Amino acid sequence: MRAADVKANLKHFSKAELVDLRNAISALLALGGGAVGASASGAKEATADHTAFMLCDMIATFMKNAGADFTSSFVLRKTPQYSSFRQKVVEDGMHDYFHKAMGNNRVRTRALMRLSVGLLYDNLLAMSLPVSSRLMLAHAHRIPSVINTAFPGYAENGMLHMVIKSEE
Repeated sequence: MRAADVKANLKHFSKAELVDLRNAISALLALGGGAVGASASGAKEATADHTAFMLCDMIATFMKNAGADFTSSFVLRKTPQYSSFRQKVVEDGMHDYFHKAMGNNRVRTRALMRLSVGLLYDNLLAMSLPVSSRLMLAHAHRIPSVINTAFPGYAENGMLHMVIKSEE
């Protein structure tokens, strides 16, 4: 099927089908194109990479808005800390943590990330550390812990969506 045929038929898709199509296209692009026989684990890793990218961008945006020492997300992704950060998000299950808490709702996932970054920032300040974007990347593995400290039992009982709903 050609791209022109797909574009011509987009108006016939429901909103949910369009979202599924967008997610599938994003996963294929992350794999380097429409590779035939691409594995499901590759698609999952591409989605987890996207989570790492979003969280890195959220840290840079938060630090800029806080008026603190910040580095743009583009520059952060080029630092040595980013490879360790990416491993924490992709391989150590932080992607699964966000996905389990918010499902496929991208807006709520971003809201949880924003809340998480704010809680981590406050936690690092409470420890009297000079908070920077790079330090936030280095301490990203602590996000589940700071969420659990702020909202004890919510994550374990699947209730984090209620916290985000109250923030909206």
